[in-house]
Amino acid sequence: MSFLKRSMIPFRRFASTTSGDAAAKAKAAASSIGARLQGFASPLIYYGRVGVEFVSQVASHQRLTSFPNIGEAQQGMANFIKALQNGEWKKVTVRQSLTFAAEGAKIYGFFLVGEMVGRGSIIGYNIEGSGHGGHH
Repeated sequence: MSFLKRSMIPFRRFASTTSGDAAAKAKAAASSIGARLQGFASPLIYYGRVGVEFVSQVASHQRLTSFPNIGEAQQGMANFIKALQNGEWKKVTVRQSLTFAAEGAKIYGFFLVGEMVGRGSIIGYNIEGSGHGGHH
């Protein structure tokens, strides 16, 4: 170390923890995250099962024999993009347009119902302190 001057040796200023303290804090943070993840496991499994049951009931009600796979969805999207590029979309019939519009209206309706459920009311959000006395 004689060939290096004291001013050339880097040092840490304002270091508040030693390596042992940092390891202990990291271990405590990891165990805290683990405990939180364990708390999410039960609701995640429950709602996953509810979702699967809901989808299976909808599928049986709609008389779906099988669900389309990812490959079919990708192929359909590729066909859609190709139709947009080569002008084939201009050959769409009125019946197809109305069917597409009806499906879009269904999707939008489900979105609106989800919004109402999330808000807890049909009209507006309940904002405390808004000056409306809780009424909208």
